[in-house]
Amino acid sequence: PMRDTPRLEKLPHLATDEIGIVGITAGVVRIEFNLNNQYFKSVKVRQAVAHAIDKEFIKNTLLSGYGIVTDSVLSPLLTPYYTNEITHYPYDLKKAEKLLDEAGYKRGKDGIRFTVTHDPLPIGEANVAIGNYLKPALKKVGIEVNIRSQDMAAYLKRVYTDRDFDFINNGMNTGPD
Repeated sequence: PMRDTPRLEKLPHLATDEIGIVGITAGVVRIEFNLNNQYFKSVKVRQAVAHAIDKEFIKNTLLSGYGIVTDSVLSPLLTPYYTNEITHYPYDLKKAEKLLDEAGYKRGKDGIRFTVTHDPLPIGEANVAIGNYLKPALKKVGIEVNIRSQDMAAYLKRVYTDRDFDFINNGMNTGPD
C-alpha cells in the first residue's frame, strides 16, 4: 500500500523515486458514467459530480500524497501531448448544488435528489477507497450513492458486457506509445 512508502524510504537497502509506476505508465484514475443512466445523461449532473469531488483529498489522503491532480484524460507527465488548456472542475459544492438544481434535480424532503449505484474497480485498495469516498462526498450535494462490491469477473461482465452500472471508478495507462 502507498501508505507504507514513508516507512520503506527509511530502509538503507531500498531506493525510491517520485515518478513510480504512474510516471512510467502515465496512469490516470477516473470516473466513468453510464450515459444511458437517466441522471448521467445530463451534462450538468456530470459536471456537478466533478465539482463535488475533492481531488486533492483523494491524492493526499487516499493515495498518500502520490499523484498529480488533473482534469485531463492524459497524464501531465505526457509532454508534449498533455495540455492544461481544458475545462477544469475545482472542488466547489455550491457550484455542484447549482448545477443539480439547473438540471431539474431538487432536494427532496429527505435532502436526497436521486440515488445511484457506484461500482469501484475491484483491484487494489486505492480503488475501493475512492469508491467509498464518493458515497459521503456526493451525499453533501444530495446524491445518494450505493456501493456495489463484486469480484473482477462480475465487474467486467456487469460493466463491459451488460452495461448494468450507473458509474464506476477506473484507471487507464496513457503511456507515450
